[in-house]
Amino acid sequence: MEEKAPLLNFTCDLKTVDKYSIALVEAFQKEYRKYLNKISHEDIIKFQSFNFLNQQYFDRTDIFSQDTINNCTAVEFFLRFANNLSQNYHESALKGYSIEQRFTEMTQYTTSLLSQSQTGKFKAEKYLSSTTFGIYEKREERELRYYYWIASLETKLLVEVILIIKKVKGEVDSPPTQVNTQNSYSQPNSSSDCFVVTATFGTPYAQEVIKYRHFRDKYLSQYLLGRIFIDLYSFWGPKLAAIVKKNPRLKLAMAKLLGAVSQILPEVQDNNLQ
Repeated sequence: MEEKAPLLNFTCDLKTVDKYSIALVEAFQKEYRKYLNKISHEDIIKFQSFNFLNQQYFDRTDIFSQDTINNCTAVEFFLRFANNLSQNYHESALKGYSIEQRFTEMTQYTTSLLSQSQTGKFKAEKYLSSTTFGIYEKREERELRYYYWIASLETKLLVEVILIIKKVKGEVDSPPTQVNTQNSYSQPNSSSDCFVVTATFGTPYAQEVIKYRHFRDKYLSQYLLGRIFIDLYSFWGPKLAAIVKKNPRLKLAMAKLLGAVSQILPEVQDNNLQ
């Protein structure tokens, strides 16, 4: 397959090489290519001829569509951030930090940047909506709009980074799924199962559980908000499931509710693959 952007190749200076750092870079490369594939070859050529991150071009929709502007910025962001985290990981390794400490440090670093972006977005939004905004010159107004735009976009992308860091750590640490040779399907992984639905219906093989799991994997996981929900549910789900198991009346009520909702979820074509 021909490369769409010969001058935008994903290159990361990986100084500490182990299964975690390799998996992390591969995850960033995947995210990088996701955004790169949304940009046309013609726009990539134009992108390479401009100093794109300069404020001069951020809202030039006469040159690029707004989606292309956002996607080009995301491409540059994930390439830059992969190198930032690789350096962060290397420095932690030199300090003798454990794998757990290295990932904690990367998460804290990213979270601090997320906090800064959210603060910048709030401040720019406050000034833009101020009744005294008329005192600003056009140049200052455009600068504020730039800071609001870049802070908003970076906030979204930094949330994706935090999810990537957590996902990589979990996937590398998790053992491969064991195949049940007595059946034509793999044993469901309880760590990623639909906890509350399974507790309600009593088995991971209930039709309702299969439909919820299918909806999570095929639909929710495709969107940022869906992935955030899945991440939160993985933490709270087991606690809620424990409550359901201990309360027969609640379990009956949940069965009626979840059963009704499952009727409107997409059908699963092949249960054995879920």
